[in-house]
Amino acid sequence: MIRRFSTRDWLALLPVAIILMLVLAFGGTAAAAPAATPAGQTSSPTCETCHAVETAAWQASTHGAAGATCESCHGEYKEGHPAGGTMTLPMESETCQTCHASTFADWENSSHGDENVDCFDCHKAHDQGLRIEPQEKLCSACHTKEETQLAHNVHGISGINCVSCHMSPQTVKAADGSTKSASSHQFTVASNICAGCHSGDIHSETATKAAQRSTLAEETAKYAAEQGKRIGELETELNASRQQVKDLRNLAVVSMGLTLGIGGAMGLIVGVAAATLVSRRKQQ
Repeated sequence: MIRRFSTRDWLALLPVAIILMLVLAFGGTAAAAPAATPAGQTSSPTCETCHAVETAAWQASTHGAAGATCESCHGEYKEGHPAGGTMTLPMESETCQTCHASTFADWENSSHGDENVDCFDCHKAHDQGLRIEPQEKLCSACHTKEETQLAHNVHGISGINCVSCHMSPQTVKAADGSTKSASSHQFTVASNICAGCHSGDIHSETATKAAQRSTLAEETAKYAAEQGKRIGELETELNASRQQVKDLRNLAVVSMGLTLGIGGAMGLIVGVAAATLVSRRKQQ
């Protein structure tokens, strides 16, 4: 015979039912969302089970030391992964922007940003190391022409690599508001970078150039004064020459007048003498 439950029976079972529902609810939540973990541990044992190599690389990285878990980059863990859902990481620089805003801003306005050379083109995802070691080899993979230039070769011989000049340390603001030192990702060389190693040369060269400019200015002023004096002398000589030409012209006119006058008088005398002689002969 089937027993019917009375109201008293249902009330007696109600606390048990409530406790069972709470256990199921909290148990399901704990399974669906892994709890946060301290630095140096994975966000879920599930990741380490299949991705031991990646986990080891992450644990020794700056991300591991900062408590940046797998889910920080890959998103919330998907129950039943991999069959139940993929945990892909977009290979784009925007993935890094949330935590590295200052560095992302540098990159976005740089030549690398213009050419779409993303973070993952240079950095590994799990250990944040370089894809090619050492640093200068990574840079020369794209910048082969620059590596062969004289200035770069001289620096290389001195033990100065690309990062020393093009990625000098700078103070940046972290996501939590704190400040820290990080390599610049603008990839430009500021003048103070050169001064850091060549301050003596720069100051010496500046002083030398200043002295040269001063000497040149003095010599130019002296030359201008000499030329001004010479121009005045030449103008005096030119005026004197013009006066001599004028005097010679006047003298020539007077001489021509005298010559013509004397020639006319002589001709007249000769003519009179000739006429007199002719007249006398006729009378004889």
